[in-house]
Amino acid sequence: MTSVESEAHEYWSAAANPRIAALCATIRDDMPASELEARRQALAAESAAMRAFLWRFETSLNNLQPVMRLPTEILTTIFMLVAESNPITGYPHNRRAYAYLGGSHRNPAAYVDWLPLTRVCRRWRSEALACSPLWGRIPLSLGTKGIDEFVRRSRDASLVIDCSPHDKYPHLGEMLQPAHLLRAREIHVPTTALQGQHAAALLPLLTSAAPRLEAFTIKGGFAGAILRRRAAIKLPEHLFADGAPLLRTLHLNQIDKFPSQPSLLSNLRSFSISNASAHAGYTFPTRTEMYDALRSMPLLENLSLVNSMAREGSGVPGAPFSLHHLRALTLHGPIDAVSCVLQPLRLTPPVKITLNTSDDPGAVRDKSASLFANLGRTGFSRSDAHAPRTLVITLLDGRLTVTTFADAHTELRALTNRVLTAPSNASFSLTIAHRRRANATSGTPHLTRCIPDLFARALPVASIEQASVLGMTNTPDASARALFDPLWKTAFGACTRLAGLYVAGPAAYVLLRALSEPLAQPVLPALSNLIFDDNHISRVRLFEHVPLYDILLQALSTRDIPRLQIPDSPLLTGAEIEALKAHTNLVTFARAPHGGGAGGWLDGAGEVLPMLLDAGGGIIGGGGGGIMDAGGGPIGMGAGDWIGAAEHFLELGDDEDGEDGESEEEEMLLEEMMVGMQEDVGALGGFEVVG
Repeated sequence: MTSVESEAHEYWSAAANPRIAALCATIRDDMPASELEARRQALAAESAAMRAFLWRFETSLNNLQPVMRLPTEILTTIFMLVAESNPITGYPHNRRAYAYLGGSHRNPAAYVDWLPLTRVCRRWRSEALACSPLWGRIPLSLGTKGIDEFVRRSRDASLVIDCSPHDKYPHLGEMLQPAHLLRAREIHVPTTALQGQHAAALLPLLTSAAPRLEAFTIKGGFAGAILRRRAAIKLPEHLFADGAPLLRTLHLNQIDKFPSQPSLLSNLRSFSISNASAHAGYTFPTRTEMYDALRSMPLLENLSLVNSMAREGSGVPGAPFSLHHLRALTLHGPIDAVSCVLQPLRLTPPVKITLNTSDDPGAVRDKSASLFANLGRTGFSRSDAHAPRTLVITLLDGRLTVTTFADAHTELRALTNRVLTAPSNASFSLTIAHRRRANATSGTPHLTRCIPDLFARALPVASIEQASVLGMTNTPDASARALFDPLWKTAFGACTRLAGLYVAGPAAYVLLRALSEPLAQPVLPALSNLIFDDNHISRVRLFEHVPLYDILLQALSTRDIPRLQIPDSPLLTGAEIEALKAHTNLVTFARAPHGGGAGGWLDGAGEVLPMLLDAGGGIIGGGGGGIMDAGGGPIGMGAGDWIGAAEHFLELGDDEDGEDGESEEEEMLLEEMMVGMQEDVGALGGFEVVG
C-alpha cells in the first residue's frame, strides 16, 4: 500500500468508525419492529449520502482521465466519425446492450448506434448536444417525436435523410417538406418508397428547392423478375425546382427516363442510372439526348449506366467530347448500347473501366469489333505509366471475362477465382456473356475471337508480367486447338515480358503444344514460372491422341522454363516425376476434390471450380472479400460477391423465362431471399462458407 493509500485509509477509518459504531450496533432478537424500521431508514440515508460523495469522487477521477482532456473539436470529430460509419438506423449488433438502453423488441430498427456515446458521462453528453451536425442525421424509425427532437437538436445544421425499406414512408413525407428540403444535404430513399400507393404522396414533395443538397439517391430494388413488374418511377419534370446547385452525387434506380436538367447535372461528380434487364417502364434516350447530358457533366469522376443507355440506330454518332476528370466508368447492357456510350467519349488515364455485356452469339460476332474500336478510341490505355501488369482471362459457361490489374500479382493461383462482379482493385474488366445458356457451346468461338481483337484494338498487353487463363470448353480436341491456338500465338504474341502464367483447361493443353513447336517467334519468350492446373497428367490421358505427360515433357524439353507447378497427380509414377524434375524446378500443390460438398465454389452449371491449397493445407485466395480468402482459413465471401451472384442467377432465369414465367409466390420467395441476404450481410459483415 502506498503512502497516499495509507493516508486515505487512516483518514476515512478515523472519520467513519464512530458513525459505523452508532448505526451498525448489534441487532437484538427482542428489538421492536419500529426500532428496526428506524435503524433501516437511517442506514439507507447514510448509504445514499455516501454514494453521493463517492459519485463526486468518481466524477473528479473521470475528469482526470486522458480521454477527458481531449479538445472539443477532436471529441466531436470522433462522434461524427462513429455516426457516419454506421447506418442511421438498423438492427443493433448487441441485443443485450440494446435492451439495457431501453430498446423495444417490437421495433428493433428504432436503434441508433452512436446514441450510447451520449450516455457515457456528463461532458460527453453536453458536447454531443452542442454538436448540431451530429443530430442532423435523422433516424426515421424513431417516429414523429424522435424525428422532431433530432431536428430541434440539429438547430440550423444540414440534414441527412436516409430512408430504409424498414422505415415507415409517412415519416419520410414529414422530412421531405419544403422547410426540411431547404436544409437537406443528402437524401437517400428506396425505390419502393416512390412506387405504388406512396408515389402520389411523396413524388410531388420533390419539387421544392434544395439549395444545400449534395447527394440524391434512389436506392436499388431487387433483381430480374421482381423488378419487371414494378412501375417505373416518374420523377417530377422540375426536380427540386431546378434549385440544387451543390448537387454532386445523383444515383437513380428504376426511373422512367434519362435525366436532362442542366441545373442538376452541371456540378455532378458521381452519376448513375440502373435498371433491371427486363424493366419495361424505361424510355431509352436517343444518342443525342444521352450525349448532351454527358457533355453537361464536365466535372464527372464516376459514371455508371446499367441497362439505361441509348441503343444503336437511335441517332447519328456523336462528336467527340472529353471527360478529363473521370476515374471510374461502369457500363452494363447489350453490346451496341455499351458501344454507343464509348463512341464519342475521350478519357484521360488512369480510368477504371468495367464493361458487362450480355447478348446473342450473332451480336457478339458482328458488333464486338465496333465495341473494341470505340473502347480504344477513348484513350483510356494510352499512358505507359498506368499500363496493366497482371491479366486474368476466364472462359466458362459461355461467359468471357478479361480483367487487368495495375500491380503484378505473384500469387497466380488466387487469380483463378471466378468473379461475377469486377474486383475492386481491377483497373479494367470486360465481361461478355451469351444471353441464354443454351448458346454457351455454339457461341464459344465468337468469345475466343474477341480476345485477340480486344488486345489489338483497345487493350495493349505488352507490359503484362503475370497472367491467369482458365479456359473451360466442352469441345473436341481439334476444336479446342482451333479455339486457343490463335490465343497463344496471336493474342499473347505481344506479351514479351510475361514471366508467370497460371493456365487450366483445354487452353493449357494447346499452350503446351505451342511451347513445343519450333517457331520463328517463340510463344511467351520470357516465361519462367508455369502453373499447369491438371491433376490428370499421365500416359493414359490423351489430347489429340497424344498422352498429356508426353506433351508436357516435350514442352519442357523444348523450352527452358525454370519453374513448373502442377497439382499432386496420382497417375504419375516416381520415375515420371523425376523425369519432369530433370527439366525444371518442379513444385506440386494440392487441390480440393470436385463434387458437391467438397468445399468448392459451385457455379450456376453445377460445376465446382478448382480450390488451391498451400503447403499447410490452407485455402489460397485473393482475400479482400473474394470468393476464396487468404491465410489458410475458411472461405470468406464478400457481400458484393454473394449479392452479385444471386442477381446474376436471377437475371439468367429471368431472360430464359417467358414474360409471365414466374408466379407471384415465386416472386415473393425471390424477394425474401434477396432481402434476407442483404440483411445478413449487413449484420454479419459477409458470409462465411466452410467446406
